Amino acid sequence: MTNQHWGHDYPEADPGPDGLGVLRAVVETIEAVAIEDDRKAKRKAQTDPLIHLYEDAERWAAVAAAHASHPAQVEGLVSRICNAATASLASQLRRQLRHAETARRERSLRLVGQGDRPLEVREALGWDDYPEGVVVPVGWLLTPTKLLRRRQTTQGLVEDTAGLPIVPTRRLRDVDTGDWSVELAWTLKHRRYSEIVPRSLAVDSRAILRLADRGLPVSSATSRLYVAWIAALEAQEDLPMDSGAARMGWVGRGTVAYLLGREAYQPRGMTGRLDLVASSEGGRQVAEAVTTAGTWEGWLSALEPCRNRPAPWLAVYAAASAPLLRILGAPNFGIDFASVSSSGKSTCLKLAASCYGSPVSGQGYRGWSGTVAGTEGVVGLLCDLPLCLDEGQLVPPGKANDAGALLHALIDGAGRQRGSLGRLGLQRSDTWRTVLLSTSEQGITRWSDSDGVSARVVEIHDRPWPEGCADEVEEVTRLACANHGHLYRRLIRHLVDSTPEARAEMRRWWQERLAQLARAAKSGLVRRAAQYVATIELAADLLHENLEAPRPDCDVPRWLWGQIEQSVGGPMRSELAWEALWAWVHSHEGWLQQAPTQEAPVRGWSGIDERDRVGLLRTTVDGIFRDVGIRETESVLRIWQTQQLHETTTETRLIPGSDNRLTRKERMGSGRARLVVVRKER
Repeated sequence: MTNQHWGHDYPEADPGPDGLGVLRAVVETIEAVAIEDDRKAKRKAQTDPLIHLYEDAERWAAVAAAHASHPAQVEGLVSRICNAATASLASQLRRQLRHAETARRERSLRLVGQGDRPLEVREALGWDDYPEGVVVPVGWLLTPTKLLRRRQTTQGLVEDTAGLPIVPTRRLRDVDTGDWSVELAWTLKHRRYSEIVPRSLAVDSRAILRLADRGLPVSSATSRLYVAWIAALEAQEDLPMDSGAARMGWVGRGTVAYLLGREAYQPRGMTGRLDLVASSEGGRQVAEAVTTAGTWEGWLSALEPCRNRPAPWLAVYAAASAPLLRILGAPNFGIDFASVSSSGKSTCLKLAASCYGSPVSGQGYRGWSGTVAGTEGVVGLLCDLPLCLDEGQLVPPGKANDAGALLHALIDGAGRQRGSLGRLGLQRSDTWRTVLLSTSEQGITRWSDSDGVSARVVEIHDRPWPEGCADEVEEVTRLACANHGHLYRRLIRHLVDSTPEARAEMRRWWQERLAQLARAAKSGLVRRAAQYVATIELAADLLHENLEAPRPDCDVPRWLWGQIEQSVGGPMRSELAWEALWAWVHSHEGWLQQAPTQEAPVRGWSGIDERDRVGLLRTTVDGIFRDVGIRETESVLRIWQTQQLHETTTETRLIPGSDNRLTRKERMGSGRARLVVVRKER
């Protein structure tokens, strides 16, 4: 027998005694067969009653209905067939009854296919808020608690059960990269869950298993079935398309929409939904930390004890400056609270973090001990939010170069370019506009020999709080931890709603203030730092004029200007190295050979001292530079190689060797040695 009747649409029958009577009559007919000699005729006589039953749609529907309402009585009659005829004939009847029951259940659950009206997913699940028009694909059975697929094989009808339904609710397209994501939703114990994931995870049977830790009811046994189901729904045009982004801050083109954690800020009246797509555990942790607690008034009370303390107010102003950088076209900069231990510098960092999220270590701020790649990932996700890093003094000396490279990347606003397999093996590199807020004890600019880093990181060496203010510091910390995240919600809403004219006025004010500060600068580095002071002053005005934050009792910008002159107002590193070299030469005249016949000291010569030039061993120069905190000797020598000795001459400070080398062979003692040779100032 074949399974040709499983999908037929039989008329409904009364599931009462009539169905049992029909089956009982068939069974009695089979039992009455008594042909002993002809086995073939006996087999045909026993099979024909069942064939006639299957072919009679009305009688068969009655038997199928009876099986649904009185399964025990029907099974008793089937067992009599097994005794009167063969077990194979009884098994065949049971199989047909199961197929009929499946067909009846399909009709009651309105399975799509076999001519039924297309069933929408929202009807099958009972989700009134599910998108309209998305239908259950042919061959799938969907209920609020079960998802299965039915397919016809040579052995009959086969059911593949997945388990709890997982449905895509919408698609998202990244406004920055164009990458696609999918939002998956499921219900467990009457609670709705959802997760936005990259599309590559949702349609890959192996990759989707990674979402099991997020609660997705998927396993290695059901992943292929779920992927086929998700792909079938996700391909339907009625599934909504929204916008997403893999980072926070200003997303898309320009500065129109801003993602703050999982909250989207768009101009009033703008249609379309915008969501953060954080596909990694670390990314979700960072996004979850950008949240609120307590009240706006409670956060303002944390600033009350700081009314005459400029350092904590500077931390707040600098944190509020991050969203302004892209609007103004201003560069990244950093503030490093570099003072002694227990002076309140970590409280300044927590105040800065409380402007946008939870001021807890590992959440709103992190430590300098993280890897370069990990910290770049965090700042790339935060983007137009500040980056807070604590305890720079814990970076071991052996990791100073790595920390310096990280500092360069943070200030430059671009991550390292990474390669990948392929013909054009370049991955997309992260970029950001940020304000770095840091704490240390000796300062973080010592990790880098670049004058550019020194000019873009302002080190605050004054104590944020004087000694004896421990109670005040603890109170500020307590209030900031209990009330946080409110300043950025107000600031971003104000910026998003600002008109083009208002933004143009902000840029005009910033440029005029920058010009005023630049004229007052006493050196090139201070002039460069004037950009940061102008940005901070604009952020302060926004807070006090537009966000109703009270003004402090101290002049923070004036105090900051003094700190900048103290921090970066000194000579550039090349100048500092030049002064250190000549100071060493004047104090170690006995270590330099002044005539070829001069007897060498026991320790040997460190260099030569001639009429118009001095030559020193490279190891000696390295030691001189190291004493003043310069580790990159070669970069300084390259500057000297192009730097004029005086404005009135074309001579450079460094006399290069052959092939433009930084050292040259000179006679010293009884032989020749490679020396760093510089001209004497005249």
